[in-house]
Formats: sequence, structure tokens, C-alpha cells
Amino acid sequence: MAAYADDPLLRSLRVCTLLASTALLASCGAFTAGVVASADDDGGGNAATVGSDLSVTDPNDLAQRAVTSPAAIRFRLTDQEGDLATVRMFYSLPDPNDPNDPNDPDSRIEEEIDSTELTGLATDGSDQVLEWNFGSVLGHQYEDRLTIRMEVVGGISPDPVPAEVGNDAPVVSDVGLDPPDSDEYGGNVGLTFYVSDSAGDPLDVTAEFTTDNVNWDLMRPAGNTPSQPTLDPNVFDELPSQPVAEQKSFSWDSVSDLAGQEIKGVGVRITAKDGFVEGVHTVTLGGVRIDNNEPPFTVLDAGAFVNGIKDRGNIPIRFTVRDDESDEVQLAIQWRAGEQAYPLVLDSNEQPVDLTELSPVELRDLLE
Repeated sequence: MAAYADDPLLRSLRVCTLLASTALLASCGAFTAGVVASADDDGGGNAATVGSDLSVTDPNDLAQRAVTSPAAIRFRLTDQEGDLATVRMFYSLPDPNDPNDPNDPDSRIEEEIDSTELTGLATDGSDQVLEWNFGSVLGHQYEDRLTIRMEVVGGISPDPVPAEVGNDAPVVSDVGLDPPDSDEYGGNVGLTFYVSDSAGDPLDVTAEFTTDNVNWDLMRPAGNTPSQPTLDPNVFDELPSQPVAEQKSFSWDSVSDLAGQEIKGVGVRITAKDGFVEGVHTVTLGGVRIDNNEPPFTVLDAGAFVNGIKDRGNIPIRFTVRDDESDEVQLAIQWRAGEQAYPLVLDSNEQPVDLTELSPVELRDLLE
């Protein structure tokens, strides 16, 4: 051994051998570590938790949006090892002050949800539901510009999803009668109106009338047989709607509802409902004159003037008046001599008019 130590060649060989052995050990160590790492990846590594199926719905109906708080945020979590997971929720809205920025900075939804519900979540792929009190931060008006994002801490997050929540009442406007410039209406009365709904919900539309501004009755749609009752309270069921107002119309069988009546000041009311408690809006059109009264008729006994005694002074005029409803009748009698014109009368504006040129309504108003 001493000889080896004293021999320069042997010393150099020994050094080379040690260096070679050191290199060999180093290379073996590196190889061994590489095998261990590969084994961990293939069989013993911890796979990431995966989030999926993110949506925002009504708590009791997956097919409906949440009209009132809370909304149900639904999702699934999957992890091969079954490790419990932690998630964070965010919502965003377009920035009204910056049209070039589609969203505000994310606001964390977990501020509106019990924080204990966001940790220790099961990862077996089952449905997860978190309730979000969106009304406390957004109000309950209809909102369809929401984006919901879920972050799986240390895992793979699902893509953000659009969402809509809340509800606005449908809007009824410009209720009118057809034709719009008539003095009175009777028989089948045409009604027109405009209706819109911000969420585009299907609408049930009810039409009613009143003769005393206190009690309201359903209008009977035209086309029903006389023996058919007005069972359906709606003139439209599940009417498609749009955010932009659309004109709708229907025909009212006023004869069935106000048979033989002549009423000045009938009220008309159109109500649209979107299926939710808050979705009711009413517009009333007052002062409508409905006349389903058969006109009276008069028979003048002209023969009495021809065959009777030629009276002088107070001359009796014999005539017969008939009215199907036995209503009181106002009667105007005029006379003329030869080919002369009948005398003119003053209307409500103190203007001279010929009675024969007045409409029944104008004549009635003049005589009342």
C-alpha cells in the first residue's frame, strides 16, 4: 500500500479511479432520482382538482333564472384522490363609464355567501349548490349582463359563464280603441295596446272593463258562442314578448257584456303578467262611450194631416214611439212650410246646425 502511495503513476491512477468512481456515483444518484420522480408522476402524484358545469339558476328550477334572491350557483368538483377543495366566486358587469372595457374588476361573490361554504368542498363529481344573495348588491331588477367566474384554488377552473337574474314588470302603454276617433263604440269593439318585457318573458294579458270605476269585469273576447262562458281570464296566454314594445290587438264582444246598455264613461283596463309576483302592470283608459242600445224609432201619423179636420191654432200631432229597451226618449219635432228648409238650431258651441246633420250622439247631447 505504501508503494502505491509512493508511486506517482499509481497515485495518478488512484486519483483517476476515485474521480471515475465519484462520477459514477454522481451519475447513479442522478439516475436514481429521475426514476423516483417518474414513478411519482405515474402512480403516486397528486392530480389537480377540476371544476366544471358552472351555472346560475333559480334554486328550485334549473331551467329558470333566479327572479328574486337568492340565486343558486351550481357546479361540480372532481379530484382523483378525493381531496377536499376550496373555491372562490366572482361576478363582473360591464363598466358603464368605459365602453372599451367590457367588465369591471371582479368583485368576489364570497362576500355574499357564508365563507364556510367555500372551503372543504367534496370532489366526488356530485352537484354543488351555493346560494348568492344577489339582491343585496345588484337589486332585484332584471340584469342579463352578468359574468360569473369560479376559481378552484390549486386546481383547474371552469370557463366563466354569462348569467341573468332579477325581474322587471312588463310594461303596457298606448291603450286605445279602433277606430281611434269614434264618438262611441258598440258590438265588437277593437282594442289596441303596446306591451314589452325587459327579459322577454311570455306574458298573460287580461282585459277588463268597469261601468262604475269600482268593480271590474272580464271582457268577453269576440267569437265565443253565446252559450260559452268566459272561463279563461286572459285574452292572451303566454304571449311572446320583446324588450322593445310591440303592438297587440283583440276584439271585445261588448254586446254580450253590456247587452242593451248605453253607458258614457266605461273604463278599460289592460294588465300584463309575466308569471312572477312583481310582473304586473295596468293601464286604464277612461271615458269610453259604449252604446249597445237599439235606437228608438218614431212613426208619424201623416194621415191625420190629410184626412183630419183642418185645425187652426193648436194642432195635435199624432205619432208613435217605440224602443226595445223601454228607455226614455228625447224627441225633437220640427216643421216647415212648403219647400222651405227646416229651421236651424244652436249646438253646444252656439253654432247654428241642421238637426238632420247631427250624429245620434250629438243629437242626444243637444237634447239632454
